[in-house]
Amino acid sequence: MTGGTGMAAALGVVFCDEFGNSFIPTGNTLEQIRKIDVSATQKLLNGCKISAMCYIDNPMFGKTGAAYIFGPQKGADEEMVVLLDRNLIALSNAIEHNLGISVASLSGAGAAGAMGAGVAAFLGGELKPGYPERS
Repeated sequence: MTGGTGMAAALGVVFCDEFGNSFIPTGNTLEQIRKIDVSATQKLLNGCKISAMCYIDNPMFGKTGAAYIFGPQKGADEEMVVLLDRNLIALSNAIEHNLGISVASLSGAGAAGAMGAGVAAFLGGELKPGYPERS
């Protein structure tokens, strides 16, 4: 449950801690994010339209969010679910503070470990309901 931070880092988003050190967040370190710089990713994706298909409509966090609903399916025990949910809240706050975007309540924000929220926040993507069509 990383909120798409690994994907975002791979595409050039820089996450920094309170000391200005860049790092790639994990589910256990999301609360350490103090600065988010998406400038390189925006340049990379300039002219691209990103859409993510979400077949679930769960929010990013909370009792119906990514950690509580999907964490146990991935092997997270109750203590880990609480930690992951708390860290997704911290990520949401960091996104809002740094990027001025509120993604927590977007339909599908909780998809794929909150990847939906990350696609919207870090890539400027649109979340669409349904399954992708196969050719």
